[in-house]
Amino acid sequence: MVRAMGLNLTEALADGRLGRDGYAGLIASCTSCPFVAECCEWLATPVGDMPDFCALKPALSRIAEKG
Repeated sequence: MVRAMGLNLTEALADGRLGRDGYAGLIASCTSCPFVAECCEWLATPVGDMPDFCALKPALSRIAEKG
């Protein structure tokens, strides 16, 4: 999802848009997601906004807005 949104989490960490705890939370949310099949399907041909089922959507949207 991060790449599909055009985000760089390394840059977000470096410039303060994302903290270490926030980064760890993103990884934990993604790795425990129950929508892996849906995510893979969407990522194969990402069109439009991030899907609503993505738990990372609110956090990644905030990071994108600050950038």
